Amino acid sequence: MRIALLGLTGSGKSALGNTLLGKTNFHSVPASGSVTLTCNTAEAVLESGRKIMVADTPGVYDTANVCMIDEVKKFFQFLAPGPHALLIVLPPNRISTRDINILDELQNFFDDNHFLKYTILVFTRKNDIIGDEPEDSKDIHAFIEKYAHDDIKKLYNNCGRRAIAVENKQKWEERKIDANGVFKTIDKIDGIYDHDYFLKAKENTELKKALEKRSSCDIM
Repeated sequence: MRIALLGLTGSGKSALGNTLLGKTNFHSVPASGSVTLTCNTAEAVLESGRKIMVADTPGVYDTANVCMIDEVKKFFQFLAPGPHALLIVLPPNRISTRDINILDELQNFFDDNHFLKYTILVFTRKNDIIGDEPEDSKDIHAFIEKYAHDDIKKLYNNCGRRAIAVENKQKWEERKIDANGVFKTIDKIDGIYDHDYFLKAKENTELKKALEKRSSCDIM
């Protein structure tokens, strides 16, 4: 199983990667900034015998000094012929306008909605979503419907309402349960997000921009 991690800076993306791998491979610290500045990759064989491969990409806030297309090409090379799932990692706390703009940029980066067929929203800090008392408990879908920003709800609906919550700050046995929940959600997705499709989409976009620029110059 091949998995790509995308998301906001400080969302717990690298910690999620460790949860999925069942071991500490990616450097993760509790901070508002990101420690992942380039694409990092790791793989593991689970107790079931299943092999998983995970690519941890830079937080979206950190791409100002990083060529995002180069980093995406790196994870495609590692996850060839393509990932089974793209996990967009989000914190459960209030999403700012800047966060929404960044998520819009992330979606625009992939040029069309095809990637949404392989996208799952993963909310970290599950304990902030599900209360200690039974009457306070909320599953992630109810949480999104009641508390999420309208743009998050739109993204949730556009990716087939695939969403799950995980808690990275717990014992490994409990993290394993959350990881299995993610794997089961991925197993329901048909096919892979193909590397060639992504490159063709980018090429078509660049060609369109070049033609528009040429047309504009001809008019002048």
